[in-house]
Amino acid sequence: MQAKVDAILAKYKAQIVAAVPGASVQYRGSLASGWKGPHKLSADGSALRFDPTSFDCDAFIEVPSATWTGWADQGIVSKDPPFLVKLDLFQGPGAAQLRGIQAAIARDLGAQVPGYKKVRGVGDFKFRLQSTAESAHQMKEPCEKSSSVA
Repeated sequence: MQAKVDAILAKYKAQIVAAVPGASVQYRGSLASGWKGPHKLSADGSALRFDPTSFDCDAFIEVPSATWTGWADQGIVSKDPPFLVKLDLFQGPGAAQLRGIQAAIARDLGAQVPGYKKVRGVGDFKFRLQSTAESAHQMKEPCEKSSSVA
């Protein structure tokens, strides 16, 4: 499933980077690691593996720290941790373009990837934006693994 999701995200990567120069597209969670998070356990308390029949993609656009700092100086994003914002709430440069890309990815995932969770007929997909500093902080958390889209 990773390869199918990666192919769809890669299709839009150049458009994302055009909207946010220097950005990268990544995701984390069971799709990236093969295991559901420690907050999701089976009835007997054991860890759960990735379920290819019902999953979503916890995707984010990693924004270079210098860009994030510039946005924070302009009041577009918070200067305080955590350094992240849901794309649907973002009002900065390229926001409308990024929301259009998000919608296109959701349609593609829902139509082309078996097992991908759907909401109202399209893939359950939402980006968030986060700084490279936030990504570094999150990678220090136990069991956290992300996958970068080529």
